[in-house]
Amino acid sequence: MNQLEDKNSVPLDRIFSRVAFFSAMFSLLVGFVSAQFLFKIYLFLPIIISVIFFIMLAILIYFLLPEQKVIKKEVYFSDGVKKIENTWVKTASNIFKLFIQNKLLVVVLLVLILPTIVDIGPSNQWQVAFNDEIGYLWIGISVMGMLTNLVIPKIPRIGSGLKEIVIYLVFDMLIIWLMTVTEHNILFFMLHIAIFTIMSVKISVYMHQQLITDDSLRSSFISTFYTLESLITMTLLPLNGWITEQKSIFEAWHVFLIISIGLLLIYVAILYKKNDVLSR
Repeated sequence: MNQLEDKNSVPLDRIFSRVAFFSAMFSLLVGFVSAQFLFKIYLFLPIIISVIFFIMLAILIYFLLPEQKVIKKEVYFSDGVKKIENTWVKTASNIFKLFIQNKLLVVVLLVLILPTIVDIGPSNQWQVAFNDEIGYLWIGISVMGMLTNLVIPKIPRIGSGLKEIVIYLVFDMLIIWLMTVTEHNILFFMLHIAIFTIMSVKISVYMHQQLITDDSLRSSFISTFYTLESLITMTLLPLNGWITEQKSIFEAWHVFLIISIGLLLIYVAILYKKNDVLSR
């Protein structure tokens, strides 16, 4: 990304959707083999093989990196650690200054995290909510993700930038509500998978093309976003579990829908008041 002079000239939606497609396809194959064969041989065999695979992959990537072909001066370990420390401190300082100077950016990031908050229930409790069809649903989730990623580049835009993401978010909220109140909950769950997949790609494209203006901060900015997303998810998961125990799974999903709708209204009001960000 940093080597591209014009980020808007590259079809990032096509690139990210293809990456997600192969990820879903690989997940489907690995999940099927693990569940049907490896798991039956030994309970922890899928985990052991996964660890071995990623260690081998890391070693392979390390030796194939083009940087390894460049002759470098010998450096001491302490010098390398010091250099990394200085770089990290400088980058963290720049990220902090960026958020301080542009407080609206924090609000935008929170809006981009809302799809994950809405999905906390469905993504973590679908096995319990639809416990009679777990095997078929696992295949359905993977296939739906693959098909959606294939058609994403062909889907007409329904807005620009953040506005399009918000429209998909509202649509997804409606789908999750219908999932909990109708008999066709599995059908709506599949629709949720499709919409959430689209939003994930749209969010990645939006961040790379419109939010990040300094290439030197690109990796750190993306890492900050996903760290914040993980922290919020980790904080809200116990609440989701507690509501499920006190009430039911679907009522817990309703609570998170209400929370997300309230936050969305607040964020949209702030964005419109401060600047017309939703039109970009």
